[in-house]
Amino acid sequence: MDPKTRRRRGGDPADRPAGGLSWPGAQINRVRCKNGEFCSGRRALRPGGQSAWFAADARSGTARSAGRACPHRVRTQCGAAVEVTVNVAQRPCGSGFSRDGPRRERVMIKAENLYNPRMIAVDTSALMATLLDEQEADAWIAALETADEILISAGTVTEALIVSARLRGNRYRRRALRLSSVYCSRKSNYHATIRGPAMSSQQTLKQFFAVKVLEIPRYQRSYAWENQNVRELFEDIKEAIETKSQHYLGTVVLSKTHNPGVYTVVDGQQRLTTLLMFIASIIRKLPKVNDQEFYHRLYINDGETFKLTPLERDRDFYFQLLDLKPAVAHQLEPRNKSQRLLLNAFEEIENLTQHHIPDPRVFLASVEALSLLEFIEKDESDAIRIFQTVNDRGRELSRMDKMKSLLFYFSDKYLDRKYDDEINRGFAEIFELYDEIKLIAERQSVNVLSSKQFAEDDLLRHHHICFSEESYDPTGQEVLDNVKRGLYELRKGKNAKAQLDEYISAYLESLVGYVKAFSQVVRGVEQHGEYYKLFSIQGLSAVLYPVIAQLEKCGFLDQLLPKRGVSVLRMLEVIDLRVFKVREYAGRKHVAEFSFRLNNEAWSIQEIEDHLVWFNAFEIGDARFKDYLTNFDYYKQTGLLRALFVDYCESLRGQDYSLTELQSLMEKNPTIEHILSQSPRFKPKSFGFSNDQDFEEHLNLLGNLTLLEKKLNSSAQNADLGAKASVYAKSTLKMTSSLGTDLATLKVFGKKELAARGRDLADDLAKRWPA
Repeated sequence: MDPKTRRRRGGDPADRPAGGLSWPGAQINRVRCKNGEFCSGRRALRPGGQSAWFAADARSGTARSAGRACPHRVRTQCGAAVEVTVNVAQRPCGSGFSRDGPRRERVMIKAENLYNPRMIAVDTSALMATLLDEQEADAWIAALETADEILISAGTVTEALIVSARLRGNRYRRRALRLSSVYCSRKSNYHATIRGPAMSSQQTLKQFFAVKVLEIPRYQRSYAWENQNVRELFEDIKEAIETKSQHYLGTVVLSKTHNPGVYTVVDGQQRLTTLLMFIASIIRKLPKVNDQEFYHRLYINDGETFKLTPLERDRDFYFQLLDLKPAVAHQLEPRNKSQRLLLNAFEEIENLTQHHIPDPRVFLASVEALSLLEFIEKDESDAIRIFQTVNDRGRELSRMDKMKSLLFYFSDKYLDRKYDDEINRGFAEIFELYDEIKLIAERQSVNVLSSKQFAEDDLLRHHHICFSEESYDPTGQEVLDNVKRGLYELRKGKNAKAQLDEYISAYLESLVGYVKAFSQVVRGVEQHGEYYKLFSIQGLSAVLYPVIAQLEKCGFLDQLLPKRGVSVLRMLEVIDLRVFKVREYAGRKHVAEFSFRLNNEAWSIQEIEDHLVWFNAFEIGDARFKDYLTNFDYYKQTGLLRALFVDYCESLRGQDYSLTELQSLMEKNPTIEHILSQSPRFKPKSFGFSNDQDFEEHLNLLGNLTLLEKKLNSSAQNADLGAKASVYAKSTLKMTSSLGTDLATLKVFGKKELAARGRDLADDLAKRWPA
């Protein structure tokens, strides 16, 4: 074997340790004994052909898989060598494995090792599978604890430890930690047959922080732990203290930088960030000032450099949290979601250390003694590949994360890593913008965007509607599959490299551009009354998100329509209310087609106007709209009525509300008020209704409803019309205060007046919301 091939394949097989079954992902095809007999290895494997763990019992001569006896017998003469043929699966080079694709390798295993019942060969997929089955996990742990020799690659150790340490579900958590602890204690027996991390070591927390300065790279996510994660970590630490046992915190993957002693954190930032907040909180409670200063220099800041530097947008905020002065932290105002989570976590930590730590010195010593397994990669690109497959937030990777991984894979494998930096920058910006969108939505009460149901995968889905005609309402997984399918098809073409280059460049530019445009729209909610009304009061339908983002991206959103004389934004507001709220039209297909055309064709402002006016009138004409307004049952239609009534108040006062006025109005939480009460103290017939059913049919119609501040509404409730007139007169809403005057004057409001008021309102609103 020539030197180049030897390096590429992880060394000459003859130079590998005995028991070369330690190829990650290796599939054992057959075992050939020296006596010429062939033994099918498949029967000793788990379903799917992957070895769970493979050993041979010297006494029985039985191949074993996952702790269970296999009926197939390995027949060979004692002392004879055994040849094992394996297929080594293709792995990305960035993960430390060969690019050569599937190939056959013949590895000689000495018979004494084959007959050693305490030798185990491991691959990653098999190891992870054992975590899902309690019986197999227990057998696995017992085997690892007693085995003389563990045959496993360094790459497998890295993946297995990281993934097992990340499992946070109640069913898997303790099992994963037990398994990880066994690995740490047995790490000296690992045999690295394929290149893995350059350095790995188990250290106490004190040793880990003693000689390092850590930085969070920009491609990482923001701080994401919630109070539950903080409490779980605290319980783990407490358990280690109470049982006086060594507690394993998991793995940390680092990457070297050009500066000696400075490392970037590839995996582990959530735990490390939280641990330092725990330590900072404990330091503040130490009785001696000298001790406080000493430990502050050791773990927080040595006077010039902080031990851990988070992402730039959170840097100053985090540093102030760790300040020695406790009062500083409680005066901080978070400016984004990650800062709010940092503050929440720190306040939770302060509460835990204040009420559950009797002796801070003992607790600090125990924290220092906690152990973790450290992996250091020389090449940051390889470290990023590890980061792409795991994360320490204890959550499943989003489709957005997986899309980033997919683009990385094709950039590495086919384009010589051409787009690695661009992918990193692009997705880092996407994640930042998503956090900003969520924060604005929470501050301004944008119900759809602030809900937990709206995730970063929705940005991926909405963009894909603009990018591809594949589906007008795709799931996140369908988007991922669609892009993956497209990339694999291009890979097969004659000019594959150029086509892949063009596709990845176009897709990345389009995705980042879409998210930037949509975030710019959401920023408008805090800057302009029109945007605030559309998102916070009316609640723009999510179906229209792709359209509004594309119109912003193309520069049309704030332009005036030549014939209508209103902005494109106002026209979307009209369409949303008429078509999607009153008409309750699903409309996804047409909106998706329009979004795609906006992204892929050149439009003029006149063409935009013609299309929007056509769609608005085609779906619901003025006569039909007026009929809907008059006879629509508005039960639980608070958002629609707020939009209609706020707009009506503006028409009565002769001018639009400013952004400040709208925000002040919504702070008073205006609710829908029934003029004739839902639980009446009168007989419906006395107010002109035929019977109770006739009254019920009119109860939620437009003519019986108005908008009233919640505080006033609670005082009106089931009062008679005279008392209600007095309450209405106090309202700051023009339509309601005017209604109070009318009721006080007329002193009657029955079925006839209700119907007349409904017609008048419908006539006025139809003019303000035209086709």
